[in-house]
Amino acid sequence: MKRRPQRKARTAPLARPAPTLPGPGGADPAMDFGARFGVGNVERVFGLCAQVLDRRWSVSDVGVPSRWISHWDRAHVLMDVEREGTGWRKFSFIDYVWLRIVCELRAFGLALPAIRRVKEILAAPLPVAPRLVLRKTQQRSSYNVLLLLIAEAVVTKAPINLLVRADGETLLYNESQADAYGAELELFRTAPHLCVPLTGMLGEMIRRNSIDFIVPRIPLLSRPEAETLALLREGRLNRLEATLVSGETLTVIPPGSPDPAAAERTLLERLMLHPYQEIRYETDDGKQVAFHPPAAGSGFGLREHGHA
Repeated sequence: MKRRPQRKARTAPLARPAPTLPGPGGADPAMDFGARFGVGNVERVFGLCAQVLDRRWSVSDVGVPSRWISHWDRAHVLMDVEREGTGWRKFSFIDYVWLRIVCELRAFGLALPAIRRVKEILAAPLPVAPRLVLRKTQQRSSYNVLLLLIAEAVVTKAPINLLVRADGETLLYNESQADAYGAELELFRTAPHLCVPLTGMLGEMIRRNSIDFIVPRIPLLSRPEAETLALLREGRLNRLEATLVSGETLTVIPPGSPDPAAAERTLLERLMLHPYQEIRYETDDGKQVAFHPPAAGSGFGLREHGHA
């Protein structure tokens, strides 16, 4: 009688490396939030977190076909989504951003198992001190990597990107600190990969929606920034310019030659999602306004110069 060949022992899978968080803090998810965002910005970060975790979005709000969402739900691609008593899904801003990321990855042909790997990385919980828990009813597991990335993109205006390989392995990349990654970045780039610009995606969300929709739901713009964008869309600005952190003056709307569409692109791509020193504008009735970005730990510096 022939003996059955013995089955080879199954080897343990290789351990995947922990994702590297962009910027200060490295791969340790329990980093010092004060060092990452600036001590004065910590309270602002957690106030923003409370807003983006609030589940106030419906399927129609997120702009993704419901059949896609149902398919991804069955494939375990969605993050945890609450349902109302009627069975309708309710989404947070974190869910909204994740759905847009999934759309980007699927558009490039990434397979669902690979997208589940990306989700595993972005949904990894961040341990934080109990005193920083947002609400008594929320668990500390609400703080995940994606939440941290959104907070960093909004508060520090860092250019955050997701570099994603075909197998779903993901490098979280802060473009402004490229030199800090060393050989790790070059090694990751040796294999084909996609780049999903998270900060740019937030700008696209602003472009796709009305101001009345954005301001109550999405904490991406300060009050003066939202007012400036609203005036621009209404065609009520005669002049719009800014001083960048480099000291350079950027003219968004030169006197006498308004182009609202081009001006909005410049305003979002070069200013509101990037650091600046000051934005100045003049309305069609001669009112002159100048404001600064939010100061650490304080409100917005808005000042009016009055009529010319």
